[in-house]
Amino acid sequence: MTLYLITSKFSPVQQGYHVTFQNLVSMSVFFELGLSQVVVQFVSHEMVDVRLGRLGKPAGNPQAIARLAGIAHFASRWFLVASVAMAVLLTLGGSLFFSSQPSENIHWTGPWLLVSLAASVDLLLLPSEALLQGCDRFVDAYTYRLGRNVAGSIALWTTMASGGGLWSAGVALCVSCVVGATILFSRHRGLFLTLMRCAHDRSIDWKREMLPLQWRIGLSWLSGYFIFSMFTPLAFHFQGAVAAGKVGLTLSLVNMISAISMTWSESRQSRFGTLIASRRWRELDQAAIQGGFLSIGTAVLGACALFVLMALLPYTGLTIASRFLPPEHMAFFVGTMLSNCVIFVEAVYLRAHKAEPFVWLSVGNAVLVASTITIGEAFYGTVGMGLAYFLSTALVILPIGTMIMMRFRGAYRHGMTATAAE
Repeated sequence: MTLYLITSKFSPVQQGYHVTFQNLVSMSVFFELGLSQVVVQFVSHEMVDVRLGRLGKPAGNPQAIARLAGIAHFASRWFLVASVAMAVLLTLGGSLFFSSQPSENIHWTGPWLLVSLAASVDLLLLPSEALLQGCDRFVDAYTYRLGRNVAGSIALWTTMASGGGLWSAGVALCVSCVVGATILFSRHRGLFLTLMRCAHDRSIDWKREMLPLQWRIGLSWLSGYFIFSMFTPLAFHFQGAVAAGKVGLTLSLVNMISAISMTWSESRQSRFGTLIASRRWRELDQAAIQGGFLSIGTAVLGACALFVLMALLPYTGLTIASRFLPPEHMAFFVGTMLSNCVIFVEAVYLRAHKAEPFVWLSVGNAVLVASTITIGEAFYGTVGMGLAYFLSTALVILPIGTMIMMRFRGAYRHGMTATAAE
């Protein structure tokens, strides 16, 4: 529905602005800095001695509950500051970026302001979702995501269909935030209120306990922006809004397949943390392999379905076919998505150990991809950008990442076994 409305209600130029809005909003990683994933991992390890009772209130080891509360307090403060900073910097930075290009009679200022502010408010909801995931409430976390995504999609479609144009993205984000907050605090207020009101462990040392993991995850996520979200802004800068629209709409389909496939592994990360804390290695390997096969298999099936769809579109007579990249260009991005799926599975497994051995790989990947795709786009257009992306990921990053994962797995278990023997 979204694709249909974009192609039928937006001009090619509006499409380019719309998808570029979305890519710039993903710069929220520069403000979150990986803390939500750190919260998931630390909470999951504390949940070994805690259970959620009636109305979601935590019960069990008082010290573990106090540490949970301490984590919740710290995360709330962090995201409040991050949200304000994001509102200011995203608004100003985005305005400068769009002002540097011919507007082509597109009124983008108001819509961009709304998108920036709504995305900043949305950032405030992340610590609550992370707490749910860490407490192994993945059904509740995905119910929350489903509810807000459905509401946001309905708002997006309604605004697009009624001629709202570029305002549609901001309206959808606002509705998504309101519905998401309602779901979180109506269904899980027992958990959140208990953690915010109870005496929390003030001895939690962010610098000593969390920072060693957070800076690695944060650096990986910052690198991720340059690896996954530069394509549309680069196309916008070098080729204009129309080319950016084609790149962005194509990548939205590819990224959707990737996101769906990764739910199989992501939904198991809290379970991974519990198994690691209990040193149940065989069960951990079984769960990781099962999740990995499901994720990669889903990605392959989705890629096949996408190529069939793109092959059939020209024969339908619909103008939507001209809004995407041609299949031969799309193939580079799909191949990279499959390579990245394997890397994502490995990263979820490693992060469950409260470690981020991929940090320098991510930094190297960011430098490699950002430089090669910029050169490819500048000299050879979209096909150069796609080819550079695929070769960098499939031939360099994937083999190195798999080697790092295997070495870390063996070293970690050897160290844990030696500690237990002592």
